[in-house]
Amino acid sequence: MELNIDKTQMVVVGIPRVVRSIGAVTVKVKHIEIKSKNCIKSLGLLIDSELMWAHHIGNVTRNCNSVLWSLYPIQRMLAQVNRKLVLNANVLSKFRYMCPIWGSATKTCKKKIDAVLRKAGRYVLGLQKYDKVKYEMSYQIISFPRWLFPDNMCQDEILKLAYSILAGNC
Repeated sequence: MELNIDKTQMVVVGIPRVVRSIGAVTVKVKHIEIKSKNCIKSLGLLIDSELMWAHHIGNVTRNCNSVLWSLYPIQRMLAQVNRKLVLNANVLSKFRYMCPIWGSATKTCKKKIDAVLRKAGRYVLGLQKYDKVKYEMSYQIISFPRWLFPDNMCQDEILKLAYSILAGNC
């Protein structure tokens, strides 16, 4: 296997103070300079130099908000079961992807995810913008396939991964 230098990116990871003091780092490989960046993308995960996941979560929440915004005009045309299926495929799957990794994000970042999940819950349940939704979603958790809030979602994904490893399914 050979390194594709044209696609190679680098990020310096560490405590914000130390990363700032180090500054930009340049590595030369086969006469090509690779400069460090604040954030790189690998397999759809945005990795920032502080491992705070703010870039990744911001990107995912923007994407999911735009999906929700585009789905609202057809909300009344779909039955609740179909709204659940659409959201599970187009919103929840994006949050679940790499969840065990970004699960250590800050409370501020998790609040962004929580806000989008609440909007998604309102969409499925047919509630208005300011209606309380967490209780409704928790009460109907069995009818919501894998519908969990950020911390529980990450724990669920980690437990599924551990089970797969122990069962020899990996």
